[in-house]
This record gives sequence, C-alpha cells and structure tokens, in this order.
Amino acid sequence: MKFVRIMHILLDDSVALDQLKSLQKDMFSFLQEYEQLHGENRLTFNAHALLHLVNWVRDWGPLWNVSAYS
Repeated sequence: MKFVRIMHILLDDSVALDQLKSLQKDMFSFLQEYEQLHGENRLTFNAHALLHLVNWVRDWGPLWNVSAYS
C-alpha cells in the first residue's frame, strides 16, 4: 500500500515540493521492507531506479509529464 500511495502522489497533476522529502524517505522505507520480505537478490536495477523517481519529479515535474507513455 505504501508504494501505491507514493506512486499516486508522484503521478498526480502537480506535486508540492515539500512533499518530496517525505516521499523520498517513504520510497527508501518501502525498498527496505521489500528487501526484508523478498531478499536482496530481488532488488533489481528497476528497484534501484525507484530511488530516483522523487529526484526526477523534483527536476522535471510529475511523472506523467516525463513518462515514456505520455
């Protein structure tokens, strides 16, 4: 559920800058929980890339704006 909430905010029409710091912490926390549940060998490059989503939103705006599918 944590991941869904994070992605919902990052894909919103606009994202407040003050939200980004807590979203970064939440994403890191999600990946730590994921590792505990599934093991380190399941932390692929795609999982690592999730850590950068908040920075991408900070730099370029909501994800829908920079998605390959927009």
